[in-house]
Amino acid sequence: MTMSPDLPADASAQEVASFAAATDSVAGHRLRTLLATAGDRPVRIVMRPGHYWLSPDPWTDPSCGNCEDPDRTVEGTAGLVVSGRNIELVGTGSSADEVVIHAPAGHGIVFDGCEACALRGLTVTDAVRDTVGETTNAAVLIRESDVHLDSVVIRDNLGDSAVVANTVSGVMGIAVREGGELLLTNSRIIRNSWDGVAMYREASATLRDNVVDGVDAATGARLGGGRGVGIGLTWNARAVVEGNLVRGYWKGIGVFVDAEGEIRENIVEDVLTWGIVLWDADKGTPRALVERNAVYRTGACGLNIHDSGESDPAPGFVRHNIVIQTGQNPRYDNGEPYCEQTAIAVPHVPEGFAISDNALRSNRESEDAPGRGDQNDDEYESLAAPVLEALRLRPALRGSAFLSDE
Repeated sequence: MTMSPDLPADASAQEVASFAAATDSVAGHRLRTLLATAGDRPVRIVMRPGHYWLSPDPWTDPSCGNCEDPDRTVEGTAGLVVSGRNIELVGTGSSADEVVIHAPAGHGIVFDGCEACALRGLTVTDAVRDTVGETTNAAVLIRESDVHLDSVVIRDNLGDSAVVANTVSGVMGIAVREGGELLLTNSRIIRNSWDGVAMYREASATLRDNVVDGVDAATGARLGGGRGVGIGLTWNARAVVEGNLVRGYWKGIGVFVDAEGEIRENIVEDVLTWGIVLWDADKGTPRALVERNAVYRTGACGLNIHDSGESDPAPGFVRHNIVIQTGQNPRYDNGEPYCEQTAIAVPHVPEGFAISDNALRSNRESEDAPGRGDQNDDEYESLAAPVLEALRLRPALRGSAFLSDE
C-alpha cells in the first residue's frame, strides 16, 4: 500500500492522495486517517486499479430513516464515513469494474454532512445486513449531504441469508435521507438484496441514465438481488427520474406517501409485480408526472394510481407511456395484494389527474382476459412511435429487452 504525495498542512484545492490496491484493512485505515485530517479542505483521492478492503466499525445512525417515528438512533456498522466538503473518491481504471471497494458493513460508505462530495469511476460491493431490522443498510448512504455518483457500479451487496430472512429487508444499493441530495449519472446498480435506490425524508435526487437491475428477481426471504423496489421515493422525497432501465426487481418505480416525482423516459421491464405506482399509503398525497416511459412484462398491473388526495390542486398525470405485456402472473388475478390486474389500474385517482394518450398492447387481465384498453396495431403504433424515438436516444436503455423486441 502506498500513498503519495503526503499532503502539506496548508494544501487547498485539488489535494490528491494516490492509492495502490491493498488486500487487507490498510486501505480503510489510511482512507479514514486522510479524511479525519482533511478538515474543510478539498480532498481528491485517486484510486488505482485494484481491490480495496474496508473493515466494519460500529456506527450509530442519528435517526431511524424509514420509521414512522424517525427521531431515535439506530445501532449499526459502517465501512467508511465521509464528512466535510469537496471530497472526491475517484477510480482511475478504464472502467469502474477495475477499482473495487469491498465494504463488508451494514452501510458500506456513508456520506454524513458532506458538502459537494463525489464518487466516480469505481465499484462498491460486499455490504452486509446488520441484525437490527430498522436500520436502512445500503452500499452507499447519503444523509445531510449533497453527493454526485458518476460512472459507479454498486453491485452484489447481499448480506447473510439468515440475517436477511430475520430482518426481511436486505441491503439497498443507495439510500438518500434527511435532506440528502443525490445526482446519480451513468451508473449501474446491480444485484443488491433490497431497493436499488431509495429516498426518504427530505431527500432529493436526480437519477439520469442508469441501469438498476436486480438480476435474480428474488422474493420473500430468499437471498438474492432484486428484492424490494427498483427506485422508490417515500415520505416527502422528491426526484427527477429519467432515462433509467429498471428490471429484475420485485417492483419497479414507486412514488409513496407524500413524495413527488418526475418519471420520464424510463423503461421498467421484467418485474415480478407492478411497473410504476403512485401510492398514498392511506396517509399522504403523492404527486407525479409520468410520461414517455415503457412498462414491459410485469406480473401484476403495469401502472397503479392510488392517490386519494382530492384536495391537491396539481396531482400530476400519466400520459404518452407504453404499457405492454402486463398482468402475466395469474397469482395476482384477484387484485391482492397489489392492484387490479390491468394495464393501468385506477383505484383512487384525484380530481384533475390526467391519464391520456398511452399506448397499450398485449396486456393480460384476470383469467386470461385481454387488456380492455388495448389498441389495434395502427393506433398503438401511432401513439408509441414518438415514445420509442425518445427512449432510443437514452444510452442506459440500449440494452433493454423491450427496445430489442420492438
